[in-house]
Amino acid sequence: MIWDDAKQKAAISLEFRTTVRRVRLSRTRIVVVLQNSVHVYVFSSPPEKVSVFETADNPFGLCCLSTKLLAFPGRTPGQVQLVEMETGNVTIVPAHSSSLRAIEISPDGELMATASETVNTEFNFGLELVWLTSPLRVHWFAFSQLVTALE
Repeated sequence: MIWDDAKQKAAISLEFRTTVRRVRLSRTRIVVVLQNSVHVYVFSSPPEKVSVFETADNPFGLCCLSTKLLAFPGRTPGQVQLVEMETGNVTIVPAHSSSLRAIEISPDGELMATASETVNTEFNFGLELVWLTSPLRVHWFAFSQLVTALE
């Protein structure tokens, strides 16, 4: 449900048969993440469904939305699906060999960082891979506003 605070009532309501893991909003899109799928709607009243993408199990509701891109787990564990918001083109990135634990996109959509559930965590910064050899459990990370570093 999307609440209109000025009118003190629900503006938009969507119903699903399974648990909603996460919701991402932009000025033009509503993105709803379920256990094994991502649903994309045009932000209108009523909302218009424009895409549905199947994913591998996604218990953490991993999904990032920037002005240019939508990123979420692929159909195979360790993959990332990148959707260009303007064209709908999909790119599959084979980021890791095990399930994803975190995904983040820079505000301008130029960089992506990912982490997997393996003991040796891999971070994918754009096209460059950085390996951390000590055990690490990543719960989240974020790009700084300068987009030069990960916080």
